[in-house]
Amino acid sequence: MLILVFLVIVIFFVNAFYGNPISKILANNAVKKYVAENFKGMDLKLEKAFYNFKDGRYHVRVGKEASEDINFVIETNYKGEVVYDNYESEVLSGFNTWRRLADEYRKLGDTVLLDENFPYESDISYTILNMYEKNEPYGIKMSELELDKEYDIKELGRKYGEVVIYLYDEDVSVKKASEMMLGVKKLLDDGCVPFKTMDFNLSLPKEEGKPRNFDIYIGIENFLYEEIYEEGLEERIEKADKELKEYYKELDKTKR
Repeated sequence: MLILVFLVIVIFFVNAFYGNPISKILANNAVKKYVAENFKGMDLKLEKAFYNFKDGRYHVRVGKEASEDINFVIETNYKGEVVYDNYESEVLSGFNTWRRLADEYRKLGDTVLLDENFPYESDISYTILNMYEKNEPYGIKMSELELDKEYDIKELGRKYGEVVIYLYDEDVSVKKASEMMLGVKKLLDDGCVPFKTMDFNLSLPKEEGKPRNFDIYIGIENFLYEEIYEEGLEERIEKADKELKEYYKELDKTKR
């Protein structure tokens, strides 16, 4: 009797985290039929179903050979009924294409920002291609991207690229921030990594055994590439830092 109870418990936990083999067979068959009916002529490749314990569904990854952008997921319930596919939100929306391009641009930025000879202390530094949003003055419109098209990643970076960098130094001053921003810009220029804007943060280094101190910092967002030049840069940084801090102060008031 104890063995039987133990087996029931084991089966329960296995099903909870890995699903059951019968439902996986039903999922594979259902998705195969679903693809044949809804994606005719696309010659899609289906992986085997896997169970996602977070949503209790069986997922099948679907893709097209020699295509980086045509890949999505179809989901079924335990009865083998298709309940969802994200073809529209991942493929038709242009999101997969944007993600491919953003990954390519980030790797380009990493050649400079993550280089072992990068001269500044930083634990957050990357490049990203901005997506267009109503409150943003620039960004890629995903709906206008073409599936699997080869784009000039440097030209996209010049139009939509953003550098996000957090630097640490004992001297948290506008003068130091100006020097470091000019230095980062030169490194990116020399490394042929064009960008549109920079999000820049300078704060104190972390003391051993203590949390990082973010009370003293200089922070600016969406600082335009063409504004990063020596003459008057300290004044522009000071102004941008003040405006951002005032913005967050007002945001905190609204939340309260």
